[in-house]
Amino acid sequence: MTDENQAEAAEGSSFGLSFVLLPEVWLPTLDALNAALTAQGVAPASPGEPSEPSEPSEEAEAANRILSCQFEGGSAFVSMMPAPFPWNDLAGPAATAWWWPEATEALEGHAAHLVVALRNTEGDALDQTLRLTRLTAALAEAAGAVGIYWGNGPLVHSRETFVADSKGASREELPVHLWVEQRMFSTREGTVSVFTSGLATFGTMEIEIRESTDQPSDLLELVFGLSGYLIQHGPVIEDGDTVGGTPEEKIVARHLPSEWEREGPVLVLEF
Repeated sequence: MTDENQAEAAEGSSFGLSFVLLPEVWLPTLDALNAALTAQGVAPASPGEPSEPSEPSEEAEAANRILSCQFEGGSAFVSMMPAPFPWNDLAGPAATAWWWPEATEALEGHAAHLVVALRNTEGDALDQTLRLTRLTAALAEAAGAVGIYWGNGPLVHSRETFVADSKGASREELPVHLWVEQRMFSTREGTVSVFTSGLATFGTMEIEIRESTDQPSDLLELVFGLSGYLIQHGPVIEDGDTVGGTPEEKIVARHLPSEWEREGPVLVLEF
């Protein structure tokens, strides 16, 4: 997909895009999509509105590459791109996907991808994220995808993980790890830093932890829980507020510039 194509798709979408990475060039039918939606316990999609007339050759080509349908009160558009997703955009997320060590090997050989977009859907960013997640999971299952690239992260997931963890997702039960990257690394011996990508989609600041000596698993648990809280409640943590997993744990949250060349302030947790 060219940069121009992706820009046009993003402009037409009321929320964002996901990308289903395929082992071969193939666009699932509406029947195949609905079978996968039904297996997830999700209401099926219905045929979309007819497209505007165009030149016969262009119309035939577009019909072979686009699936248009009505899904959960809005319009869904799935475009089949008969080429791999640009590897320059995938290489970084695949290399840093600690939750999927085989990501690079699994995705390097994919042959095509689906661009998934929603329009005219009701609700806030969380409602739309849940819709896009359900539709993406069903398409991935129907198409036998090798993986998913979640554009708002950006991060990658295996089909098996994305489909399994999207089942039962709701405003109360959030699959935060499907939407928000938690990148963990060491900048100084004996310390761990963590930062998120993807929370900005929900209108809140990204989280950063800088050179902590706490256990990495504890830091990830803290960031995961706080990310879910911010997604559900919005940007309610003020500069100087304290957060923590227990009443005794008081970690100061600061609104500060990012250390990783990102615009705007971030929520820095000071231990």
